[in-house]
Amino acid sequence: MTAARSARYHRLVFAEAWARPLLVVHAVVACAAVASATHAALWLRRHLRDGSRLRATRRFGTITAALFALAFVGGLVIYPTYRTRVRAELLDDPIALTAMVDAEATARAARGEPLPPPEVRAARAEARVADAARAARWFDVKEYLALVGLLLALAVAVILRAWTPEAAPAIGGITLGLALATAACGWATGVIGLLTTAWRGV
Repeated sequence: MTAARSARYHRLVFAEAWARPLLVVHAVVACAAVASATHAALWLRRHLRDGSRLRATRRFGTITAALFALAFVGGLVIYPTYRTRVRAELLDDPIALTAMVDAEATARAARGEPLPPPEVRAARAEARVADAARAARWFDVKEYLALVGLLLALAVAVILRAWTPEAAPAIGGITLGLALATAACGWATGVIGLLTTAWRGV
């Protein structure tokens, strides 16, 4: 591929030039969303126990929904780069993964380490392909959990704003369950995102 064609090819991926800084921002916003969701759930639990901190709980509910929305949008912006440069060019490409294993073995041999026999390199390549497929599946799970977390966060924010504890006390327990589920989705997406990014980032 010529340099001109390569440049055109790279421009086809939306926002690729900004993918790495956006990934950092996305991670920071996602961490803030997880922290806010956890605070909202804990403070709602405290309100249900002693009637305090309702205003702060409502504020955290709104902040959580906004942060989840920002993190989700940021993920959508980065997704084309991930799908093209990470998923298509590596995780779903056994040839590229095998070449990576061979390059690692060659680099070790250049440092004076013994070169593994072909059957060992083949076994390592097969394990790398299986690991890559697993990472890709977990990333897909993360995307679904992020959407569920966003919907839950929006629901909690709306309910907390409209809820009058004296008029509908039973709503508090339901909302607490939704808030805990929001925090759980946030923690799960955060952990899976860190693990998959550590495997191969944009």
